[in-house]
Amino acid sequence: KTHLVSILMPCYNSEKYVLEAITSIKNQTYINWELLICDDKSTDDSLNILKKLESEKIIIFQNQENQGYLKTCNFLFTKCKGDFITFQDSDDYSSPFRIENLITEFINNNNLGACGTQFNFITDNGVKLTSDSPQYPLNHSEILDAFLSSPPFCGASVMIDSRVLKSIGLYNDYWDRIGAEDHYWLFLIAEKYEVANIDKVQYYYRHNPNSVTRNKSNPRKIHCHDFLMHFFSQRINTGSDDLELGNLRAINEMEKKHLLPYEQDPTYIYKRLIDWAYSDKNFRSVFKNIFQALKTQPFSLYWYKTLVYYLRKIYL
Repeated sequence: KTHLVSILMPCYNSEKYVLEAITSIKNQTYINWELLICDDKSTDDSLNILKKLESEKIIIFQNQENQGYLKTCNFLFTKCKGDFITFQDSDDYSSPFRIENLITEFINNNNLGACGTQFNFITDNGVKLTSDSPQYPLNHSEILDAFLSSPPFCGASVMIDSRVLKSIGLYNDYWDRIGAEDHYWLFLIAEKYEVANIDKVQYYYRHNPNSVTRNKSNPRKIHCHDFLMHFFSQRINTGSDDLELGNLRAINEMEKKHLLPYEQDPTYIYKRLIDWAYSDKNFRSVFKNIFQALKTQPFSLYWYKTLVYYLRKIYL
């Protein structure tokens, strides 16, 4: 039997890259697939590009208003017909062998619930930024251990058995607009099913410091990893977590501990954003956030010293 694979692609303002992303799916050595794309109310030419590519295998949907990645993905989950489900972000691309290699893993292991691949960061122009050596753990036990330190999957590369979706369900709405929905979801999968990563780079992830996923202007988005660790620890210790149990008061108290500094200091968020911008070598964003902080606290000696510090650090 040749299994049908459903490939999900939420698309928002990806006119520069979406054709390359779709072409990488059309070029797959595994040919029994459907590509489900939903334009999330793009403001560029993405939707027009998509409409020209619509076919029997490439199905286009469009949101009437911007829903964000999580809700768009959850919508696409409900439209899947495949025996297996995977993803393709609209600004990335895949190796021609990705689907074939992932399917082979499932055929060879009937207990497998989810499987990912290694990935390579690429620049805006497609130049590789990282090596092809594996960076993610390969077997189930190593992946479970890794969840408590850093994400053990490239989420967009992961394939799941469609039976897993029926058992685990969609992304949890708690993570809407703050990220980490895939890692929480994959942890739930790893509790019930065997998971793995193949050792080959099969996914190419575009490193764009200005992308929506790098925009951490929401303090809850900044701390989504802390929230993840809290819920993971609860699940390991008790078998469940406040999110699953709907303990909203406990969740609010947990978040409050992380978000209190932002309430006490209106410029605290800029300190965090500057750290991220500098680590991305996005120096324009460094100074943009310093000047935003100076607008908020125009008589702050701290921020003038910070401005001088980064001027020297970057330009001298």
